[in-house]
Amino acid sequence: MVKNEHDELQQTLTKSEELLQTLLTGVTSSSSGNTGGGYLGQISDARARLTQATTEEEQSRMKLGMSQNELKTLEAKWRDVERDAQDGRKRLDVISAEVEKLEKQVLDSGWSEEAEQRSQQQLNDARRDYRNLTEVRQTVSRLPHR
Repeated sequence: MVKNEHDELQQTLTKSEELLQTLLTGVTSSSSGNTGGGYLGQISDARARLTQATTEEEQSRMKLGMSQNELKTLEAKWRDVERDAQDGRKRLDVISAEVEKLEKQVLDSGWSEEAEQRSQQQLNDARRDYRNLTEVRQTVSRLPHR
């Protein structure tokens, strides 16, 4: 009975020592194959992952800030484009109204393309007649007078 109790306590001690060694170093003396850097190794790994995550978070925050600034710039440009487009529409409306007014004045004046062509032809005919008459006058003025 004392021997059984001693063996049992010895096993508990061995298990406790193995657990302590595993927690501290990540290596066990038994054949169970427990490795992982131990408690301190796990804490070190966790700290490294935390540092990496913190760095990634900071980079993401910086990217977000730059994207927000770019968005503000693009929104301002968009407002400028919309304002320019609205100004352009207003100018177009004013010009269209002026064109309609001038077209109405032209129609009210009785002008037509055909009438203008006839007038141009009459003007050309009158110029031709003038040149002919001028030539005749010069010819007559050269004749001797009696």
